[in-house]
Amino acid sequence: MDAILSYLNNMFVNLPDTPEVRRAREELQQMMEDKYQELRQAGKTDNEAVGQVIAEFGNLEELGEELGISSQVSDAHDPQKLIAMSEGEVQTYLSATALSARKISFGVALCILSAVPLILIKGLQDRLGLADNLASAIGLGALLLMVAIGVYNFIVYGAATERYDALERSLVSITPGLRTRLLKEREVEHGKNARRIALGVVLILAGVALVAILGALELAEVYLILSVGLLLACVALAVSQFIQVGMRWEAFDKLLNTGDYTAERRRGNSQLERFSGPYWMLALVVYLGWSFYTGNWGFTWIVWPIAGVLYGLIGAILGAAQRDNRS
Repeated sequence: MDAILSYLNNMFVNLPDTPEVRRAREELQQMMEDKYQELRQAGKTDNEAVGQVIAEFGNLEELGEELGISSQVSDAHDPQKLIAMSEGEVQTYLSATALSARKISFGVALCILSAVPLILIKGLQDRLGLADNLASAIGLGALLLMVAIGVYNFIVYGAATERYDALERSLVSITPGLRTRLLKEREVEHGKNARRIALGVVLILAGVALVAILGALELAEVYLILSVGLLLACVALAVSQFIQVGMRWEAFDKLLNTGDYTAERRRGNSQLERFSGPYWMLALVVYLGWSFYTGNWGFTWIVWPIAGVLYGLIGAILGAAQRDNRS
C-alpha cells in the first residue's frame, strides 16, 4: 500500500490545492485501496496487486472527467502552462524575491515618510528661525528626493524579478520532496509572519491613538506636529512589514500552486496584472496632486490604505466576473 500512496502523491503533486482536487484525491485513494484489497483477497501477491492497481487507476488524464477535475488535469499536463523548476532554481527565486521585497518595501516606506520633513520643517520653522520660502524649499526638496529614491527601488528591483513573471500565469512543477520541504518551511514561517503583521497593525493604531489624544488635549501645536510625523513613521514601518510578508507568502503560493495561484486563479491574475500598473500610478498622482494642492501632508497619506482596500475589492470583482463568464 505504501507504493500505491507514494504513486498517488506523485499523480497529484502538480495539481492545485483546491477543495475539488482534494476531494478527487480522497476518492481515487479509496478506489485504489478497495481494488488493492480485492486483488489481495483473490490471491494476488503484493507486487501483482500494486501493479494492477496502478495500471488501472494510474492515469489522471483518463480519470479526470470521472473525478470532476478534467480542467485541472489538462492545465497541469499542458507544457505551455507548466514550468518545471529544480531545487536550485527555486532557491534562487526565493532569494531574489526576498531581496526585491526588502528593497520595494523600503521604497514604499520612503514614499510614505517623504512628507515628514516638510511637515516638521514647516511646522517648526519659527522655532528653527527659517524663512517661509527656505522652509518650503528644504521640505519639498527632501520630499522629492525620498520619492525619487523610492521610485528608483520600484523600477530597479521590480525589474530584477521580471524573469519570473511567467509564474504569475503558469503552474509550477517541482519534485514531491521539494514540495514537502517548502510546505514545512512555509508552516515554520507562518507564526513569525503573523507576529509581524500584528506588530504592524499595533503600530498604526498606536500612532493614530497618539495623534487623537494629543489633539483632544489641545496641547501646544509642536506636539501635534511631532505626533503626525511619528504616525507616518509607524505607518511606513507597518506597511514595510506587510509588503515583505505578503511577497514572501506569495512566492510560496506560486511555487506550490496554492492560494491565489491555483490554475483557476492564475487565469484571473493575468487580468489584474494588466490593471495594477496604471492603478498604482494613478494612486501616486492623486496622492501628490492632493497633497500639493491642499498642503495637508499629515492627512493625505490616507490615500494609500484606501487605494489598497479598493485594489483588493477590484481584484475580487474581476475574479467573480471571470467565474461567471466561465459558468
